[in-house]
Amino acid sequence: MNARLAPLSLVLITVICVGITFIGAGCTREAGGAKTKTAELVVPIENDIQTLDPAQLSDPFTSRIVWQIYEGLVGLDLSGNPIPLLAKSWSASSDHRVWTFVLRPNVFFHESEAFGSGKRTRGVAAEDVRYSYVRFAKGFGSFVFSGLVEGLDDFLSGRSMNVSGFVASNEREFVVRLTRPDPAFIFRITSPYLSIMAREVVESDPNAFGRTVAIGTGPFRLRNRTDTQVVLEPNPAYWRAVSGSLGRLNFRVDKNAQIRVAQFEKGVYGIMGLPAALHSRFLAHGKLLPQWTRRYQFYRAETFNVHYLGIDNRRVPDVHLRRAIAMAVDKQAIVRGLLGSLARTADELVPPGLQGFRAPSPLQFNPAQARDELARSSYKGEKLSLLISDAPNHEAVGQFLQSQLKSVGIQVELQRVDLNTLISRLFSAVRPDLFLAFSEWVFSAPELILESYRSTSFPNPNLTGYRNSKVDELIAKALSATDRSEINRLCEQISKLAASEAPVVPLYHLDGAFLIENRYSGFSINGHQYWDFTEVRAEGN
Repeated sequence: MNARLAPLSLVLITVICVGITFIGAGCTREAGGAKTKTAELVVPIENDIQTLDPAQLSDPFTSRIVWQIYEGLVGLDLSGNPIPLLAKSWSASSDHRVWTFVLRPNVFFHESEAFGSGKRTRGVAAEDVRYSYVRFAKGFGSFVFSGLVEGLDDFLSGRSMNVSGFVASNEREFVVRLTRPDPAFIFRITSPYLSIMAREVVESDPNAFGRTVAIGTGPFRLRNRTDTQVVLEPNPAYWRAVSGSLGRLNFRVDKNAQIRVAQFEKGVYGIMGLPAALHSRFLAHGKLLPQWTRRYQFYRAETFNVHYLGIDNRRVPDVHLRRAIAMAVDKQAIVRGLLGSLARTADELVPPGLQGFRAPSPLQFNPAQARDELARSSYKGEKLSLLISDAPNHEAVGQFLQSQLKSVGIQVELQRVDLNTLISRLFSAVRPDLFLAFSEWVFSAPELILESYRSTSFPNPNLTGYRNSKVDELIAKALSATDRSEINRLCEQISKLAASEAPVVPLYHLDGAFLIENRYSGFSINGHQYWDFTEVRAEGN
């Protein structure tokens, strides 16, 4: 994939069904009077393991591993709110153009020979943050910071060797200087992709870093890696207290969903991400079937994702045709009939309730009104191309959409490609009329997600080419506002106005489905798909 496209893949693409495995609950043994954690957790990864270098990471499978090793300045709690991690506090100037982060004291990197003799570690400093953010600038950071951080665009174009807006003002203080006011800046950096590294570790052996070397500050540290396996162990010097009892995390490549489920049923695995194709074996109407409740718990993870029917507004400029498309789609039938109720219908691209935002009611499913809108359009019965990918459920959803649109008089031709090809097509001159896509948002505030409607943001993140000057004006106001109730009021106006012109048809927010043996507790996933193993306990540990 083109390097400039890679950051988009982090936003567009996530993989919902990744299995988790516990092998052997283990026990705690006494070692010099202290309890040693011995429970082992094996995590099957559905894809080949990519890099363990956070700045090069673009694979959502491997991210589950990397985010155990590294941490960022801030994170996200289970309610979707920013929380301090390596930064113990942050503040903004009165004009919200300068953001200052005060680092937490006594946070140390995992041990490494790169730090020299003695303790073989050192504390995290502001220069580590600056160095890491500059490394991110050509990858994930170019999506998050381009056009916003002072000097970033000059750096990306090669006119500068550094990013002037990233400043380590002293050992404990990191400053970000922006080109414009941005009260929502903190919500841009809650994703665990923006993790902190140490220069001497990265540069001591660039060929090893991200392969056999990965040194961060996270709750687990790298023990060893092969082509098909990564083994982690608890970080004994982790900066915060955790109550989990895991002594080892073993991530192992296992691409066969049938085998994973069979092993789970035999009791080999303690937690498993349930593949979509096998939901009906264990679940009905989004709940665990009675015959399994004595052995398992069902865990449902709501993350910042949306699956949608994209409409190329430049190829389909007729608002009446777009409205007809939107009103022809029965989202409830998709959720109930195709997704086993493991999704929520989507009123907007923004996940429901994010920072208190509630989307106004969108265009409703109404075949009669869809036909009326179609009659008012310039549509003459020509076939519209609908590009779908091999993402889970998307072929079935595409066929369902094709049938529903046909029932109101809109002819659609399905074109199936792999996911990477779909993304490439959206950035090429050979774009489809319609496309089925999904976004796993790295932002945690509605005003940032609604930039997907901004005219100047085409083609990223405005994949549809939608243009409306009033919407642009409202987005600018929302991004400069500081009061959350006012921001949400503006976001509701944006949502209502955009929905009336149907630039896109939000379909559903898909939830992750996990089965957990009753002897385990403490597993959680936040809105950014961060899998938290720090509080996982095995019975008796």
